[in-house]
Amino acid sequence: MLREIRKMANNIGVRIFLGVVVFAFIGFGIKDVLQATTNSDLVTFSDAKNITEQAFLKAKSEEIAIIQKQNNLHLSDEDIKELEIDQIILQRLINSSILNHITQYYDLNLSENTVIQFIKQAPIFNNSSGEFDLQIFHSVIRNSYQKEEEYLQRLKEEILKSALLNVFSETFQVPEIMVNNVIDYMSEKRDIDLVQIDLDNVNNKFISPIPTKDQLLQFYHDHQDLFVLPERRDLSYIIVPNNMIKQKIKITDEELMNFYQENIDEFDNKNFDKVRKQVTASLKQQKFDELRMEFNKNLEDDVASGASLKEIAEKYSLSLQNIDNVTYNNVINRKTALLSEVGSTIFEMAAEEVSYPIEVGSEGDILLIEINNISPSILEAFETVSAKAEKLWQTQHLRKLNLEKFNELAVSYNPKNIDVQQLKPLGITVDPEFFMIRADLDHNNTLPTELNMVIFQTKLGINTPVFIKNNKAYFAHIKSIKTDSAKIRSIKKSKGENIASNIKQGVIEEMIQYFGQKNRIQINNHHSILGITEN
Repeated sequence: MLREIRKMANNIGVRIFLGVVVFAFIGFGIKDVLQATTNSDLVTFSDAKNITEQAFLKAKSEEIAIIQKQNNLHLSDEDIKELEIDQIILQRLINSSILNHITQYYDLNLSENTVIQFIKQAPIFNNSSGEFDLQIFHSVIRNSYQKEEEYLQRLKEEILKSALLNVFSETFQVPEIMVNNVIDYMSEKRDIDLVQIDLDNVNNKFISPIPTKDQLLQFYHDHQDLFVLPERRDLSYIIVPNNMIKQKIKITDEELMNFYQENIDEFDNKNFDKVRKQVTASLKQQKFDELRMEFNKNLEDDVASGASLKEIAEKYSLSLQNIDNVTYNNVINRKTALLSEVGSTIFEMAAEEVSYPIEVGSEGDILLIEINNISPSILEAFETVSAKAEKLWQTQHLRKLNLEKFNELAVSYNPKNIDVQQLKPLGITVDPEFFMIRADLDHNNTLPTELNMVIFQTKLGINTPVFIKNNKAYFAHIKSIKTDSAKIRSIKKSKGENIASNIKQGVIEEMIQYFGQKNRIQINNHHSILGITEN
């Protein structure tokens, strides 16, 4: 999953074109981060605007929040490192700064009316009726922690960059032969013999050896992670559903009329009776945003004051739930609780710590957690697990013997002189009808990922190396290499335009790289906020 997220994040088009340009402006609880950082330059240019530490940390915080919300997960520091978010954000900021420079270089500009029309048409500012809502617009600006003029200026810059990219994209016509070459490459089909073995297969002639005590002790010391009882926690939590806040909303006719009169321009000066539903929805949304913000602030103040979760639950008449003796896997695999979204957070908290409000679930409910007790992970004594160690040793020994035989077969395998029936007692099967098409690689989750890649790197008539997934090992013999005509037609019909767009994307990236070289980019890698060195 993290690989897919990184693939999406590491794409200049994902965050820069008009469809998502506004969303990137929303703040995600980063006010304190920005106030606590210096504003020295992280990246400098000869002509383009420099990138500050503050801008980097803000963009990084936004990206993490977006990924967590879109994928319903909590990113640990290790996840953030694996996703290479620092590198992706820095490159994105460099690209953005270069594009701003290019718009100035070509003296591009927008009228105030154009910006206003864009705002009115942007979906993020629409209410439930699909119409522009001034209150939502102001709410977005508040969440961005920017003044309105700063927000509008940044929005104008983003629109100009998107317009510039569109101009370059529409001007460059991708040669058909280039698209066809890519399609031919994606349509490459390889017919193979897929050979696999069940590493836990027990041959009728196999007699499981009995390990000596010294062998067991050595196995125990070499594989201590197999004998560790995981950390367990007792915790309490409360959930504040959005519906509870919505039920507190009361609207009088007088409030409704006042709201209508104050925002009559946003309702196209229509008669109140004709837009009553729209006015009511807008006012309800405004009151909900205000109540939710106020309730969140009250909860934050309660936590900051040192109140226990029980006290908070009693104060707001909320149900306090308790879960005892749970492991990390227990938490993330819970199907009925929203706790599964915040497993990493739970196991990063200290004993007796109460979390600040966390938004969870598709409805954005509010969750607070308190850790009541922590039972640390412990290594079980050898005397306690000696029987378990013996069983695991025998399993590992069996797998080692089976893998040795399988590796020997991978060296000598030739479909012309192999008797498949003789292999079956060894737990080895051969699928002679297996084939793979390059375009479908990402959809094959059955085989080891490394094998999928190596199959398309191995020459005709050659066997691939052996790869293991779970308790099975695999290798492939390449029987034929060709292009699949049906796949060619399918790709041309469904993805031809996307391929051309990706080629255009490459041209745009070349343009940005060219202007970047002219700007003499300098990354100040002595900064401690990220581990990125200059390329």
